[in-house]
Amino acid sequence: NRRRKCFQKIECIIMEYWNVVNALLEALKNMNQQRFDLIRRNFETIYHTLKAEGLKIVATKEIASPVIITVQLLDNLSSQNIGDIMRNQGYILHYESNYLQKRNWIQIMCIGKHHELTIEKMLHTFLDVLDYESSHSTSSYN
Repeated sequence: NRRRKCFQKIECIIMEYWNVVNALLEALKNMNQQRFDLIRRNFETIYHTLKAEGLKIVATKEIASPVIITVQLLDNLSSQNIGDIMRNQGYILHYESNYLQKRNWIQIMCIGKHHELTIEKMLHTFLDVLDYESSHSTSSYN
């Protein structure tokens, strides 16, 4: 029974990483310089906006992949709650895995073909949600 539980955990971890690898491989099929430049611009916009708002980005810009940004939420906030609210607003962020939830992290992918205005709207919504949730808890980002 103990071995079975361990195997199930390992299987879940492998499936999570396999899904990420498949998404990355699919994105690479359509990669060209113009597409990479769009991803890089989206990354820069998201990264600088979140840093300017005082959020903790897990990987520094120098070592981060331009396809994903991982945000460390304050302890009094729940990545599950924030992610669910964002999903209800029409934005799919990565937060549901045990690995991310245990660390209270939310990940924002930059690989979609998102227009700058869409990125700005998502960021505005994300920051509004964080502000609202923070105002109903004991500490805040600002």
